[in-house]
Amino acid sequence: MPKNERTFPYVPNFIGNGEMLGVYLASIVRTFAISLTGIFVPIYVSKLYSHLPLNEAVVRVVLYFILMEVASLLMAVPAGKIILRLGFRYSIFIGNVLLALANGSLILAQNNHGWLVAAAICEGVSLHFFWNCYHLTFAKQADKHHLGRQISLDGIFGTLVSAIAPAFGGMIATLFGFTALLILSLSLIIISSFPLALVVDGKGYHLGDYCEIVKGYFSRKFRGFMWGFFFEGARGYVAWIAWPLFLLAVVKGSYDYLGFIVSATLIVSVIFCFFSGKLVDHGNETGGFTLGALFISFFWILRIPITNPGQVFLVQSGGNMSESLYRVSWAATVYRRISGITNSYLYVVLREIALRLGSLWGLLIAYTVSRAGFPLQTTFVFAALLPICTLSSLTVFDKPRSFVGRLIDRFTAREEL
Repeated sequence: MPKNERTFPYVPNFIGNGEMLGVYLASIVRTFAISLTGIFVPIYVSKLYSHLPLNEAVVRVVLYFILMEVASLLMAVPAGKIILRLGFRYSIFIGNVLLALANGSLILAQNNHGWLVAAAICEGVSLHFFWNCYHLTFAKQADKHHLGRQISLDGIFGTLVSAIAPAFGGMIATLFGFTALLILSLSLIIISSFPLALVVDGKGYHLGDYCEIVKGYFSRKFRGFMWGFFFEGARGYVAWIAWPLFLLAVVKGSYDYLGFIVSATLIVSVIFCFFSGKLVDHGNETGGFTLGALFISFFWILRIPITNPGQVFLVQSGGNMSESLYRVSWAATVYRRISGITNSYLYVVLREIALRLGSLWGLLIAYTVSRAGFPLQTTFVFAALLPICTLSSLTVFDKPRSFVGRLIDRFTAREEL
């Protein structure tokens, strides 16, 4: 634990200490900024190729995100080392600047599609500079006895601003165009750096050399979570590109209508963040994680026959409530693991590598489906299967006495983190 941590007695007890307040504030503003454009970015990139058939335009969108994830994967270890040198405050600021540059490059891409390359690389690299610092600060500073409450509180803040942002973003895109929306998002990303004065410097952590990183990746302690993160990375993309484009078709191309539907369904799920937090604090995070995974799969299957906005609202609301239950329970499990191991920074970097590899696998599935000309809903089937894969990974691969575990141990390092 770094020695330069500070306490802030004026911070309300339900939030935690000053570092947690800084994490919450920075995350809220940044989440709002990203949510303004999040669901619209695949639509925006596809519109740049509107002269192509729909499936070909979707392929271009997939290629954009593949480039982003490749850049992120290649920079996982170098960025991790840079963060150790700079500390958390400066690193998160650099991450925000890179994300702002990504938005600026997207604006320039309207006249020159080559700027999409710069946008993808900047956004991919920015992920590490924010999330490495965020997860470590949260894991180390959160109240271990009220972890579920604090994770759910972060989820509630994030969900509320995420709920407001799409509707607001849809109106701006309709009235003033995508350029104005990207400029607003860019400005808010920079503003989100200001609360970082409350965040600890984060120095005193250790990453290790490449040999130690490889050994850690295949260690028994990380194995189950490695597969869990891998499947989570794939889940983040396998249907995320197709879903906004599918929704846009359902609402007949109305950006503001699309934004309002997404916002309304997110608001419905807020109450489940409270419920999920209480479930975790009462020691039922495994049950919450299992139920969340099963319900997420069920609601992705229900998305396939959707034909009107009313159905979108009902199914998306159910899916978002399931996500609240799933994410709070999963996050609590991960943060307990981070706070309970010796080299927590190495664990976070390994997490990012596994996520990036999974993301590339999910994008490859999306690319194959689009290139083959299958309907957009085809990827929904994969989105339904992946939460079950994540759930299974923690029970199959994490068992040291399972056949798979013993087989892996014969060919990989046994060192623990």
